[in-house]
Amino acid sequence: MIVKPFSLLDSDVKIGLICLNTDPRKVTTMFTTLFEKSLFTIFVDGFANHIHDSQFKDSHLPNMVSGDFDSIRPEVKEFYESKNTIQVVTTPDQDETDFTKAILLMVESSKCKLDYVVGLYGSGGRLDHEMGIMKSLYIAKTLSKFPVILVTESSISCLLDEGDNCIIMDSFPTYQYCGLIPLGKPVRTSTCGLQWNLDDEYLDFEGIVSTSNRNTTSTVRVHCDGPLLWTVSNPFTKILKVAEFP
Repeated sequence: MIVKPFSLLDSDVKIGLICLNTDPRKVTTMFTTLFEKSLFTIFVDGFANHIHDSQFKDSHLPNMVSGDFDSIRPEVKEFYESKNTIQVVTTPDQDETDFTKAILLMVESSKCKLDYVVGLYGSGGRLDHEMGIMKSLYIAKTLSKFPVILVTESSISCLLDEGDNCIIMDSFPTYQYCGLIPLGKPVRTSTCGLQWNLDDEYLDFEGIVSTSNRNTTSTVRVHCDGPLLWTVSNPFTKILKVAEFP
């Protein structure tokens, strides 16, 4: 698997954007930047409230609003329903997260071949919500033919495949904070290109978890015998033009 986490904003990269139910003030700059290049955008449930109440209400209209709608206000839902270009889709299944259901809708609805489906959210909210997001990322391979990447104000994350993975970060200097975290089960891992490499070691919540690591080269290689969460510092928030909510 080849991963280019810093290629999201490249002009030739095609993305679909899923804006998760979060306070967008944490990710305003990433939202406006990713929205402008997204080929298909979904607002998930309560995220629509925040955009509706901001200066982006009329300028940043999604292709779809989805969710079980336990958070969206009635007048906000009516506003988006009044737009002929926007699909408003209720997804009532309580056995799946709104993120999981939005990924499925993205795959069904996007008419373009995407390089990435990007899930955008602000970290630091309810832990149960964040764990639900991680669960959706863990099963994303079974849901989407497109790679799924999570973006927050501070991190860019994806799930590495079993086997050989090559993470290319040549757009930015080395020594970005990064981590390798086993979400589902213990994962035997070897790495090259990190400050603290792993040599056929198990990553396991009862043993070693590789957090607060750093890359020493622009290419990091990871061999693992199971799915593994890769996360790296988000450098874009420091260099992009800042947009603010009122």
